[in-house]
Amino acid sequence: CKTLIEGAWDLVVARCPKGREAFPSPADIEKLVCELASQKQVEEKATNEICMLINKTFPTIQFNPDCKTLIEGAWDLVVARCPKGREAFPSPADIEKLVCELASQKQVEEKATNEICMLINKTF
Repeated sequence: CKTLIEGAWDLVVARCPKGREAFPSPADIEKLVCELASQKQVEEKATNEICMLINKTFPTIQFNPDCKTLIEGAWDLVVARCPKGREAFPSPADIEKLVCELASQKQVEEKATNEICMLINKTF
């Protein structure tokens, strides 16, 4: 499995324009965070996942008000720090750039390869 996934990963990297091996700049990261944080569907899913993780990891913590309200407030603070005009979904070029930057990082490749193989082994 690992060899197959690594081969597929190499095909993705091979399709990337050269010179994209560097880690995303702080401006690129800010842009992506703002674009994602500004999407209501992403906010709702992330809020639910974060609260589930907190409740699972720290079952004795009591929130006042509830966890969802607190996380939504924190989410709103993040969005408020974003420059205006960043609410649109990332362009195909932005997505390609991010995928290529991440795919070009050996550490990301190794973790993703292991996770994909674990999922395949678990599912099939």
